[in-house]
Amino acid sequence: MVRNYVKKSKYQSWDEEDMTDAVTAVRTNRLSYESAAAVYNVPQTTLFRRAKKACDSQEASTKGLGRFRRCFTSEQEQELVSHCLFMESRYFGLRIKDLRFLAYEFASRNNITHCFNDDKGLAGKDWVLSFLQRHPELALRQPEKTSLARATGFNAVSVGKFFKILDDLFKKHNYTASQIYNVDETGISTVPNKPSKIIASKGKKQVGTLSSAERGTTTTSVICFNAAGRYIPPLLIFPRARENLDLLEGTPPDTHLVCHPSGWMNSDIFCPTWFEHFLKHVQPTATNRALLILDGHASHTKNIRLIETARKNHVDILCIPPHTSHRLQPLDVSFMFPLSTFYSQECELWLRNHPGRQISIRQIGLLFGKAYMRAATLKNAVSGFENTGIWPFNPSIFPEEAFVASETTNRPEPTNPPANTEKANTTVNNTNASYPNESIKEHIDINSSSDEDDVPLMALKNLIATNSVTSEKQNSSCSKNITAEPIAGCSKDMFAGPIADYSKDVPKPVADFSKNMLCTEFVSSEIGEETPENDVGFEVPESPVKEIITSHKESGSFCSPQEIIPVPQCSQNITEQKPRRTRGKTAVITSSPYYLELKEKNKVIPVKVVAPVKRNDGGACNIAKTTKNGLGT
Repeated sequence: MVRNYVKKSKYQSWDEEDMTDAVTAVRTNRLSYESAAAVYNVPQTTLFRRAKKACDSQEASTKGLGRFRRCFTSEQEQELVSHCLFMESRYFGLRIKDLRFLAYEFASRNNITHCFNDDKGLAGKDWVLSFLQRHPELALRQPEKTSLARATGFNAVSVGKFFKILDDLFKKHNYTASQIYNVDETGISTVPNKPSKIIASKGKKQVGTLSSAERGTTTTSVICFNAAGRYIPPLLIFPRARENLDLLEGTPPDTHLVCHPSGWMNSDIFCPTWFEHFLKHVQPTATNRALLILDGHASHTKNIRLIETARKNHVDILCIPPHTSHRLQPLDVSFMFPLSTFYSQECELWLRNHPGRQISIRQIGLLFGKAYMRAATLKNAVSGFENTGIWPFNPSIFPEEAFVASETTNRPEPTNPPANTEKANTTVNNTNASYPNESIKEHIDINSSSDEDDVPLMALKNLIATNSVTSEKQNSSCSKNITAEPIAGCSKDMFAGPIADYSKDVPKPVADFSKNMLCTEFVSSEIGEETPENDVGFEVPESPVKEIITSHKESGSFCSPQEIIPVPQCSQNITEQKPRRTRGKTAVITSSPYYLELKEKNKVIPVKVVAPVKRNDGGACNIAKTTKNGLGT
């Protein structure tokens, strides 16, 4: 095969860049063939032959042995590269088979000569490997699972609101690095999740490592540090009913011990237990206030006792936006991963030194203490606040590319015409009436300037194809819909877009790309042909190759990679599921508005309780009465 071919000759051992420079020098009459060959170290006969070609210097210096030629030009391959990278940035990365399908369809639809397999409809594996070698910026990677909540929650609006509130706090209280703290909880299991890499036999089917059990027992640790590198002694929550001081053996100095049957954090443990532990070490005052940044866990944001205690002790508490802790929480950014890695190493070392024994919660304190002392460095604490933009304050720490994944669920605001506005009604009527007689550019401008990027590419092609038809025929068919039919070989499940009626306005079909549609082709109905009452089309989102696509719109002969494998986009009428639990919102939870709102929600309503009362005849009857606290006696 081509990918296993080993070159046996020395032909074309010259460099392509040197050949390009030599061809350019000869064509501009700066050097002769003999001088250019000597200066750029290329064969003179090869230079003479390639300089005579009727093409540019770069194409003339492209290498190629035998009958095999590159299928795509450099510009066309760059479009494929841009689309692959853009799909990956939206968390819909392409597999090898998707890339093979994309290359075949891209060549077929644009009438590019190729030697791909027409029966399978895919490019060959040899082409994929050569394509990856020509573009070292691409690589086959194992992706990390990212939940939909994290992908959509980390958006420019939520992050901007967080930094706006943080900026207001900085201007009001002038915090220093030693006054800004971050707290978070993490689980410590007797069975680490990810073992360390080991040296094993190459090609062995399964490589194992010893663990204490199939499933471990989880202990919760509460970690807190500030932007200056100071660490508050941790708090450990063991899954047991009674406290045992032996569990603190080997833990960091001044570690606080708490026992609870579940081993998880709750409101009563966070405040007063941990928060009093925090106040003991920080000791904030009216002139030296403390800022505590935490996530939206219910034990933090719905804890009235915590808010009241913080307000009395000069502590401001700021909650980060939901599902953004992987980017905005310093502990998650710089500390939790080293702690988990060091803890796994300590567990492996303990099992090696104690063969035949299992790790239990009695060894948690010792193993956690060793890992904590290795991870709790000044560098980790300072870099955590720096990489999140909290301190030093940097609201532009995240580039625009970091919010690309959230564009999938972005939906434009409804553009309803204002009521009782004669001018607005006249504008809408004029738009619908003037469209059939206007050009494509005018059609885009008339719709709206803010929705210019939302015009479907296939709808534009259909409009271009029918632009030569008389205005009378267009007026008669303006209310017709566009019919979408999948091509042969595609499953019906791949085409599951919402149905919309655009008979009263300019045809603007929309489809739901929440499912991955890879090979759906849309064919517009002929003018005057009877079509169903409702139609389905699709809308092409933005991509890095947008400018290239736009330049070919007028000709209608170019099919971009984005048309073949479109970027999935959430439909406008999607029904949102009600969240199981309410997460804390971005706010200063110690502020008066938030405190009063939470207090109103948790207000106790008196409840009638039926209490049994003895009767004179020795029986009993039920009399309803209202207790003082509403909980009965």
